[in-house]
Order: sequence, then structure tokens, then C-alpha cells
Amino acid sequence: MTGIIVGIDPGVTGAIAAVALDGRLDYADDMPTVDRWVSIPLLRGYTTDDRIKLVGLELVRSRPGEGHSGAFKFGDCWGTMRAAFGVSHQVLDVRPQDWKKALRVGKDPTRSKEKSRAKAIELWPGNADLFARKKDSGRAEAALIAEYVRREMRDGAL
Repeated sequence: MTGIIVGIDPGVTGAIAAVALDGRLDYADDMPTVDRWVSIPLLRGYTTDDRIKLVGLELVRSRPGEGHSGAFKFGDCWGTMRAAFGVSHQVLDVRPQDWKKALRVGKDPTRSKEKSRAKAIELWPGNADLFARKKDSGRAEAALIAEYVRREMRDGAL
């Protein structure tokens, strides 16, 4: 069976990644943006991919200490991703605590980003360059969300 599972770490500094049903990393890209807003035209290449079997979108809430403007922009990105992919694909809400526990990257938000990068490098060593920089944590988290959904689907939980 061919196909991919897409994982999305929402936010303008987030990312979109895809894992093939056999576990190979298909891609991990930074969120497509223009002027710090998600670009719907640039999303088209991702949303029209006919290999997509499922989409895992991290279920997010406003963050403590985040201002109104930041919360609005974050929510706008989340809604844009849900709408753009949801038009033609099944979108699953993925709770951060679920995928982080399953993939053993921890709960501490200050440390889990680095643990996510390390875990992504462990799972896909041939693609380590995609996760090499500290700012590549969004790519790592998107890939891990996709991997979590792939495992849940494989194990019959979905």
C-alpha cells in the first residue's frame, strides 16, 4: 500500500512533514509563509497530494504569557491548516501529550523541542540535515506527529 501521513506543527514557525506508510520520511518543510502569515497558495502543493491517507494536526491552545496578537496569529494558522487540508482529507486532532508520550520526547516545552530533534534524527538518520539546527524543531515535531499517526493507524488505533 502506498501513501503518506502528513503531520503538521502549526504556527508560522511550524512545519509540515510527511512519513510514508512504510516509515520513511517523505519530506519535512518549514511552514510556507509570506510576510509572517501562512500562504494558502503555497499550501496548494501539499494539500493536493493524492498520496495523503491521513493528516495529523497538533491540537493546540493559547500559550501562557502569549499576547493577543500572537494568539490570534497562532489560531489563524491552525484554522488555515485545518481548512486547507480538511477540504479533501481526513484531519485528526493530535494532542501534544499523546504523541510526545508515545515517542518519548517529554512534556517540558523548553526541553522537548531538542528531544524532538534528537528523536527525528534517530528515526531518520539519512535525513539528519533536515533537523540539524535548533530552529528545525518544527520540522522534527511535524515529522514525529506524522509518525505517531502512522503508528496508531498501523496498530489499528485509528
